[in-house]
Amino acid sequence: MVKSKLTIASLLVVLILLLFYSLRDFSIANEASSEVNILLVAISGVDEGFKEWQPTIDCLKKNIPDLTFNLLPVIPKDFDRIKSLVASGTIDFVITQPAMYVDLELSHGISRILTLEKMDGIAEFGSLLITESDSDIHSLADIKNKRVAGVAPLGFGGWLIGYHEMLQSGVDPYKQAAEVVFPGTQNKVLDAVLSGEVDLGVIRTGILEKAIAKHRMDPDDIRIINEKRYPHFNQRVSTQLFPEWAFARTTKVSNDLANRVSRVLISIPANGEVARKGRYWRWTMPYDYQPVHNLLKELRVGPYQEYGKITFAEFIRQHIITVSIVSVLSVVILLLSIVIFRSNRLLVSENEQKVRAFKAMEHMATYDELTQLPNRRLFFELSLKIFQKARRDKSNIAILYMDLDGFKRINDTFGHNVGDRVLVNTAKILKKCIRENDVVARVGGDEFVCVIPEVESREAVEKVINRIIKAVPKAAEKLSQKKGLGISIGGLFCGPDQEDIDNLIKLSDDLMYKAKAAGKNRYVIEGLS
Repeated sequence: MVKSKLTIASLLVVLILLLFYSLRDFSIANEASSEVNILLVAISGVDEGFKEWQPTIDCLKKNIPDLTFNLLPVIPKDFDRIKSLVASGTIDFVITQPAMYVDLELSHGISRILTLEKMDGIAEFGSLLITESDSDIHSLADIKNKRVAGVAPLGFGGWLIGYHEMLQSGVDPYKQAAEVVFPGTQNKVLDAVLSGEVDLGVIRTGILEKAIAKHRMDPDDIRIINEKRYPHFNQRVSTQLFPEWAFARTTKVSNDLANRVSRVLISIPANGEVARKGRYWRWTMPYDYQPVHNLLKELRVGPYQEYGKITFAEFIRQHIITVSIVSVLSVVILLLSIVIFRSNRLLVSENEQKVRAFKAMEHMATYDELTQLPNRRLFFELSLKIFQKARRDKSNIAILYMDLDGFKRINDTFGHNVGDRVLVNTAKILKKCIRENDVVARVGGDEFVCVIPEVESREAVEKVINRIIKAVPKAAEKLSQKKGLGISIGGLFCGPDQEDIDNLIKLSDDLMYKAKAAGKNRYVIEGLS
């Protein structure tokens, strides 16, 4: 009986061991056929990410055929999604720029195993600060009250390095620029600068050369701000340099898998077909990313957002007696003033709303909504004051009536959005061509009128007219429509005794039509005593 029980127990042990090894072999086989997901931070967009990096993924598939490799591009602006994917355990490797690598290293434990070398074997990069070639920005100090664009708030080459350079120059775009926007990709930042949507753009090094090579733009379209030069670095740059992108493993990846993948990537020929398609030179041993940590600490962004700050709880613990006294006094003062405060707040809020509403209505009633030039009503009010002053001072006045040539063709061919942009650009150009005390207004679809006080001679008026005729075609040059846009001008040079403004404008309008009849993009001027 005892022997029988021992035999049964032995059989059970054998069955358990067989089941254990079967499950282990199944797990190993399953692991061998499992998928490997590689997340790419796609700074040039998802489509471009697939196009550039799929050949590298295919190389991994070819050299490690027992695994299935999948590429998942995500734009930098979706960093919360990137974090979520890494946290979920579905990602095995990450190809990322340095700032996001540091953040993921500290928050989710990823670790670098390789560093990317870009073209010509350079494993460093920086930021490039760009503006339109004809912009009034010539140094970082000029970005005050301008619109600034970066790729993403945590974009390293596409924002943080350039942002740090601005701070080093004494300019904080978040405080001093009119607006800071983040379109999401390098190309969108470049397009925003070229189209005039923003005044200054921050892109990573190499993007400009790439756009020029693809004939997306001419080198003369862009001006580089704060340009620097380094002996070993052949790309245009505005900042110091930092280590290039990292190839990192997540915590779920075994050492064996990490070694297999890194060996394949290291073996990709430098500047070979796969590397060229990925726009890199080769993969190399991991660089030291401590300079990236230091920059993020200094900026207090990403994982170092709270670096060096004392929390409220810590402050309370360190100053408990002082805080207690101040708290009691604050409660007493608060109780005494709360009723008055709430009443005053309500009154102030109502008054502010009324003032804002009145100013908005006043502006809408007196300014053209599109160009922000004075409308016909405000123009006549300002002109009346100018004529009154001219009679007192015995000074001459000039009136210019202007109508765009070729505008209808642009509007009909490219649509009202393009036409509106031409009108806005024309308004800016007209304001630049006249003095501060001169008045220019939009009085019709593509018609403008200008009053110039204190004119010394007819020749002085003609100088202003010629300046306008020369400059107006630039209103369409960013739209590839510079050719064909012009302006016809009718001008009156008047003495101080003229009073009928309506009649003077009609006469200058008639002269403008004479200019059009004579061939357009020219002027006709007459004098009235």
